[in-house]
Amino acid sequence: MAWTRQEENGGIAIYVRKNLKVLDIYRSSLYELICVTLLLPSGHRFLICGLCNPPKHQYCEQDLIDCIISLMDNELERHPDSVLLCGGDVNCLNMHKFQALSGWIVLPILTYGLAVYGVSDSDLNVI
Repeated sequence: MAWTRQEENGGIAIYVRKNLKVLDIYRSSLYELICVTLLLPSGHRFLICGLCNPPKHQYCEQDLIDCIISLMDNELERHPDSVLLCGGDVNCLNMHKFQALSGWIVLPILTYGLAVYGVSDSDLNVI
């Protein structure tokens, strides 16, 4: 597991199954953003980014968008066959602007709780 903050009131966490190899972890010091690069059993690289864009923040929205696009573009430049996934609680982030600037397909998924089924603590790595 990797997280952005250790306070009781939130943060971003990424849990990784023990059978996956962690190649890199990036924790932003400016945003609630964490990225984990994995090596899948198929040999493909998988970059997973989780972010939280709080309703009240002290940064420019464009800077956050630029940061995410830069991280993803850098991964694809170095490893063109990488699989990319970015998700999180974006709150008021302008996703139409994000999609226009990145050229990526944005899939809005609304959930009001998260449940992980079929995974026990012994299957997960703490990183």
